[in-house]
Amino acid sequence: MLLLQEHWRNDKPVAFGVREAADKLGCMPNKAGKLFNELQEAGFIKLHSESRFNTRTGSKAREWRLTWMPFQGQKPTHDWEKSHST
Repeated sequence: MLLLQEHWRNDKPVAFGVREAADKLGCMPNKAGKLFNELQEAGFIKLHSESRFNTRTGSKAREWRLTWMPFQGQKPTHDWEKSHST
């Protein structure tokens, strides 16, 4: 979560991929992928746009909205609170 927040900007989603996360965390990409899934399932992050791999036009990482932070002038949605409500 802290790595994602370091890249946060109010005006655009956070572009941060599994390979970059694995490198920063010092783990295997499959472990980093599982961590992204856990954050998404818990409501801390929401997928904004999917990754794209293309050798001719260039690649782009997945882009995320951090639900605990404002985004494009809107207040945080705090989806993580909603996913744990009883």
